[in-house]
Amino acid sequence: MVGQYHKPPHQAYDALVAEKSGPFDLSTNNYVYAQVRSPISGIIKAKLENTFAGGTTKEVDVMITPAQVNQWVQCVYNFASEAGVAHDRLVFFFDAGHDTSAAPTFYIDNIKFGQAPPLEDFDATKLTWGAGDATNGTFAVVANPTPAGIDVSAHAGLYTKGTSGFGLVSASLPANFAVTTALPQMNVQVLAPAGAKTVTMQLVSALAGNKTVTANLVSAGTNTWEAVAFDYSAYTAVTDFSAINFIFDQGVAESGMKFYFDNISQSISTLNPCKGVVAVPSIANDFECQQNDTAKLLTADVNSSLTIVKNPSNTGINTSLSVGMYVKTPKSGQYDAIVLKTPGLVPYDLSVNTQVSVMIYCSTAGKPIAIKMEGGTGGLEKDTTISAAGVWKEYIVDFASVASKGNNTITLFGDLGVVPTSNDTFYFDNIKFKRAAITGCFGDFETPASKFTFTTFAGGSLDAMTILPVPNPNKSGIDTSATVGIFTRAHDGDPNFAGQYTDLGAPLNFNGKKTITMKVLMPAIGNVSLKLENSLTGAVSGDGPRVVNTKVNQWEQLTFDMSSGPTAYDLVNGQYTRLTMFFDFFIPTQRDSVHDVKYYFDDIVVGTGTCGGGVSGTNDLPIERLAIYPNPAYSDLTIDNAKDLTRVMFFNAIGQLVKTVQVSPFDTRIGMNIQDLSNGMYFIAAYKGDGTLVANAKFLKE
Repeated sequence: MVGQYHKPPHQAYDALVAEKSGPFDLSTNNYVYAQVRSPISGIIKAKLENTFAGGTTKEVDVMITPAQVNQWVQCVYNFASEAGVAHDRLVFFFDAGHDTSAAPTFYIDNIKFGQAPPLEDFDATKLTWGAGDATNGTFAVVANPTPAGIDVSAHAGLYTKGTSGFGLVSASLPANFAVTTALPQMNVQVLAPAGAKTVTMQLVSALAGNKTVTANLVSAGTNTWEAVAFDYSAYTAVTDFSAINFIFDQGVAESGMKFYFDNISQSISTLNPCKGVVAVPSIANDFECQQNDTAKLLTADVNSSLTIVKNPSNTGINTSLSVGMYVKTPKSGQYDAIVLKTPGLVPYDLSVNTQVSVMIYCSTAGKPIAIKMEGGTGGLEKDTTISAAGVWKEYIVDFASVASKGNNTITLFGDLGVVPTSNDTFYFDNIKFKRAAITGCFGDFETPASKFTFTTFAGGSLDAMTILPVPNPNKSGIDTSATVGIFTRAHDGDPNFAGQYTDLGAPLNFNGKKTITMKVLMPAIGNVSLKLENSLTGAVSGDGPRVVNTKVNQWEQLTFDMSSGPTAYDLVNGQYTRLTMFFDFFIPTQRDSVHDVKYYFDDIVVGTGTCGGGVSGTNDLPIERLAIYPNPAYSDLTIDNAKDLTRVMFFNAIGQLVKTVQVSPFDTRIGMNIQDLSNGMYFIAAYKGDGTLVANAKFLKE
């Protein structure tokens, strides 16, 4: 049985339409194959349509030549550029665009989605291969020696290595062959002899030179075909590749060794782009490599969907390649939603990053949406509307008021409280936690939110080090708090502008003021300079004001008028996110060429406000000792008194943070795998959900 289509007279674009209840999966199979028998020559057009998002379409034409009339023809349509686009309709136009009084009959069969056809399969040779010689090796098309597994074709290419370890087998490519963003990967199937290690592919360009990628062989000597992939995504700008070379075990003299290869193709990337990517705890889900909280759809309609698709508009504030698409249908419930839950339902840590940021794109303004945090003993919901149509917008909700409620779920509503009369499409992306704008006291180093780490520069032997807060070396006068910041001027650092910076994670908000105040403890009379950098709005940055200290080895408070320095900072709209500090800026005589010099600072205040430590000593909270075992530890560590803890942080012997573990406050005993830690001494700090440090310990890892 086959399909039969009668084209009506004078209907140039009458069509055969196939619809799907949800989007086609074009992530891998993004070519359409159809066998067509046509009574006339002309165009057989295939078109993908997207009824979910503004009717985006893609058309591809195949020409039936006079010689192919009344014969079955395999039509191949390349839709690789649409990978990730949520098309749900496939349309065929027969003799497209031709208006005639005739009513021809067409036949169609075996319509399917598949991968790109190979450039070369050696069954119907498509490329011209060099025969080679005794030095570079020889090539021949031969019978497949092992037609099994991933390669059951009749023929394969055989390359026999010559005397040179750099010999290659080469073929010409179609004119102006290019690797595209839609098809950035090259592939080949290889059957390699025992001892073989690598295969190298070269694409030859007259303008850009050879582009070389090497891959490892994993099945050599097993008489098994293996698929080998080459990532060429870095070379999509090259459009004149003219030849393809293969070098087997490059640089190794293996005269006479035989390598079989077959099915050379171009495809979307199947290599894991997220391999080696370290999870960022502040990102809940970016629908790419940071899908730390799994997103699921709660819906009353099975046809409603949540899928990862190609970004419909990767401009403006969101240039991501992939995003989440939520389609709400007329059969959906009023309160259908996207739900994100933490792994193991561990409560979110809101001790520092209290805000949830979500990017949303919708083609219609005014649609009601909401962001909600729940799953603990008290949730919070913020309702709003789509503020602009057809552009990505960031929506932010501050959940500081429920930071200690143990919530573990983020819920996102589109068309909140509404059942749409037709499908509504919402795109979501970059769901993450952010720190609120910083104002008032932000650097007293007593809580997780105020314990900033600094990175040194121009520091000689102490350069590019991460510096953590330290115990207050002089609890007297105006500063009796427990913990302070430190800057160490190395004996071999730059004598003029050695310093350190901290990336704040949020912009500074001066609240209409111009000053920053900071307490300092310095070993000699000198100066301190503060510099504002990394503006989110592109505002000017440069050297800041310098203030001279008046006391030696005593705490004093300095005031920095950030409007009075050599740089005209934009203190209203600048949104600076980095604070850089220098001690004894351009006073080279203050550097000791033998010993390191230490400076201490505390209670940094931007705009107005004060820090609570002061002379009262109220920050000297009693800290319990964690009950841990075994000690020394080898692969696992157990905490016995773990109730109410939400976060455990590990520091090495020089104070660097090396590991953070989120835990449930309801567990009285927790076990942690520490195999990823190197041998040595470690310190543990344990925090409650509100960010309070409540216990610590140290142990030896062996």
